[in-house]
Parts: sequence; structure tokens; C-alpha cells
Amino acid sequence: TEIIIPSSVTELGNGSFCECISLQKVTLTPSIISIGNECFKECSLIKEIQIPSSVKSIGRFAFENCQSLVSIVIQSTIIESIGEGAFQNCISLQIINIPSSLKTLDNGIFYGCTSLFNIAIPSSITKIGNGAFCECSISKINLPPSLKIIGQFAFKKCKNLDEINLPSSLTTLGEGAFEGCSSIRDLIIPNSIQ
Repeated sequence: TEIIIPSSVTELGNGSFCECISLQKVTLTPSIISIGNECFKECSLIKEIQIPSSVKSIGRFAFENCQSLVSIVIQSTIIESIGEGAFQNCISLQIINIPSSLKTLDNGIFYGCTSLFNIAIPSSITKIGNGAFCECSISKINLPPSLKIIGQFAFKKCKNLDEINLPSSLTTLGEGAFEGCSSIRDLIIPNSIQ
């Protein structure tokens, strides 16, 4: 039920531990540079994971459907990409930090994370992808002044969302970006929207 990745390993390949349904604990050493697509997909008993400071990329759907995952601590300040749907349907996820080295929150990155009530978006983020926070439970979000693009359905069905600021840097607001956000009372659309 526990895996300790040895320090000789630098890459975790696509699907390495996909559907390891009895896996409860993973220890990643500071030698890991990349975590592949679907690497820990459907590892439904993992409760927490620490991403070491050496990691530069997390693949698409890497932790999708890890339904017991409550906490993800990203120690890396050099991470360049977190792929589409990386934490999709992690229904217990409550705690995650987004590193300031990241520029894009990819499509569906937190889609269906229904226990995610609070998240801080760093000032490095310029794009929030399609469906990035769809069906999350966030009630308030501060968008950074660097943000240029909010993708389609980015905050769809965030029913608790009642407070959001759209920065004047924003140029694109995707179709259905706030569809079904029934708690939003005020929303000021900046003149910068094209």
C-alpha cells in the first residue's frame, strides 16, 4: 500500500501507477523531474501527496479520480506545466498551492473538485483554461492583474461563487464562463474585453 520512489528515478512514465486502487501512500524523491500522463489516475486511496522541488511538469490527468486526495503540496518553484485535467474529479481535494512559476491553468485542471472551497491564483497566471474550475465549491476568487484569458465554462456550476473580480488586463471571456453560478450578485465586465 506504500511506494517510495528511489532517488535513481527522474521520470514517472505515463500510467505508471494508474488504477493502483490499494495504493495509499507515495513518497516522491527530489530526483523526480516529470510526472507522466495518468500516472496516478484512479489511485482512490491516496490522501495526500508532496510534489518535490525538482518537478518541472505534471502530465495530463495525472491524478484524475483520486477521490480520497485531500492535500497536494507543490514544493517546486520551477514547475512549468500542469496538464489538462491533472486533478479532475478529485472530489475530496481541499488544499493545493499553485506555484508562481506556472503561467497557465490548463483545461479542466480542477474540474469536479467539489470540496475545493478556496484557492489562491498567483500573479504569474495569464490564462485559465476551459472548464478549469467547473463544478468546484469556491465562494470567492481573486484573479490576478496578469490574467488575459478566461476559457469556456471555466467556472461553470460553481454554485457557491458569489464574489469575483475581473481584472482590467482581461481580453477574452469564454462562452459560458460563469454559467450556472447562481450565487453571483455583482459582476463588472472590464472595457478590455474584446
